[in-house]
Amino acid sequence: MSTSELLAENSAKIKPEFIRIPKKGSFCPYTGLGCDTIFRLVTPCKRNGFKPPVRSVSLRPRGSARGTRLVNYDSLMAYLNSQTATAE
Repeated sequence: MSTSELLAENSAKIKPEFIRIPKKGSFCPYTGLGCDTIFRLVTPCKRNGFKPPVRSVSLRPRGSARGTRLVNYDSLMAYLNSQTATAE
């Protein structure tokens, strides 16, 4: 069984509260979305009217230029489900 198959199988069993944005060139094991797509959903930008549709939190030590952004899993799944409902 390949690594991606194991990830898909395990992700169906585990429902996290937060997920990390995948690294460039890789995809989220829960949704299959790439880094840029998820980042656009969680940060204010022109494409989302500066109101991100998905909740997230940034963990960045004070004084540091970099941190870790965690995406609220339920918020992301609710957004994706709302998009499939409007597409039908």
